[in-house]
Amino acid sequence: MRLLTTGASGRLGTALRGALLEATNGAEIDWIGLASADGDVADEARMRDLLGRHAPDVVVHAAGYTDVRAAE
Repeated sequence: MRLLTTGASGRLGTALRGALLEATNGAEIDWIGLASADGDVADEARMRDLLGRHAPDVVVHAAGYTDVRAAE
């Protein structure tokens, strides 16, 4: 199974990867972690390119906007 995670370098993405590795006990999972350096999740063309290139079976969207002051 190919699993792609956005926000892979963040708190949630990191925790998800750890939990996945622990829960699968070394099962055949091809984990693809995308971080903000790979592209903005709001950029539809870039995301389509990445999804087409990696062809994941499952996508977990764990990216988030964490700048609380700027978000207000």
